[in-house]
Amino acid sequence: LIESGVAADRLIPGTGCAALPDTISLTKHAISRGVLGTLTLPPFYYKGVPEEGLVDSFSAIIDAVGDSRLKIYLYHIPQMTGVT
Repeated sequence: LIESGVAADRLIPGTGCAALPDTISLTKHAISRGVLGTLTLPPFYYKGVPEEGLVDSFSAIIDAVGDSRLKIYLYHIPQMTGVT
């Protein structure tokens, strides 16, 4: 889309994956291309993740990306993620 002329700051790509390193990699890539927000799933592979685990997961993404421009839009479907 960016190469077709869509402004990167108008995109909100989904970067949430089952593996945290994949989520981090996709999020870093999006930010490097000028995207300012990502639609990110909570950890969803294992159900019943405690609240502390959710916070730790999102903290790991934010810390690894290390870019103050990043805006994370939390996204999930409770029936699929198990997160209420």
